[in-house]
Amino acid sequence: MKILFVCKANVGRSQIAETIFNKLVKEKGLKHEAQSAGAEPGKWKGKLVGEDKIVNPTLKEAGFDLGKQKSKKITKKQIKWADIVILMNNNFDIPDYIKESKRLILWDIKDPKGRDLNFHRKIRDEIHILVNRLIDELEKKS
Repeated sequence: MKILFVCKANVGRSQIAETIFNKLVKEKGLKHEAQSAGAEPGKWKGKLVGEDKIVNPTLKEAGFDLGKQKSKKITKKQIKWADIVILMNNNFDIPDYIKESKRLILWDIKDPKGRDLNFHRKIRDEIHILVNRLIDELEKKS
């Protein structure tokens, strides 16, 4: 299965989900794959997400690393590529081609932008739990 995680800027939530998902499926020897993108990456578009002062350190605490991942804007091609599109929440402008996807799942995860380290940890842990559940569901379907 190909999973696409989408948030507003592709700096925090969707990058965290992609990183956790890809590491866990690799460790389990599964053939699933994830990518991530943002509806409005703004100044982050094309920049290394690991340069964020909170997101990557928070992930590293839990044994994950963003590596060389860059923020990218969502494309129709990515939507077509994905078997499942997971939207982190719907509190931002979402292109119609995402809204119309029949494979869309909504996770209601608050945007941690501008919040402190503890809030980022809470969001990381929430995403980790949801990603584990998703992987479990995918394993049951295989």
